[in-house]
Amino acid sequence: MARAGVPSMHSLLRQRSLRWLGHIRRTYDSRIPKDILNGELAHERPTWRPHLRFKDLVKRDLVDMKTDIDSWKQPAADRAKKWRASVHDHILASETRRHELAA
Repeated sequence: MARAGVPSMHSLLRQRSLRWLGHIRRTYDSRIPKDILNGELAHERPTWRPHLRFKDLVKRDLVDMKTDIDSWKQPAADRAKKWRASVHDHILASETRRHELAA
């Protein structure tokens, strides 16, 4: 994959989920995806390793992007200039780190 210049499947999935997070941020408050992202479960999660929710995966990606979990909404509101560029830069940096570790 490195010779073809194509990012890994893991990086593509992370990029898509972060872009989707930005899309959810820009939608109206009454939309179902936004309610689901901001909502909480009605029952307790199991004590063993619980299944990861979309919110948990995105938080992990935001930490890896070195983005503050509480302040991601401001850049995500500006799709063209801030959010999309920062997601793209993050994916390129993670791919570079992956290639360096593999070498």
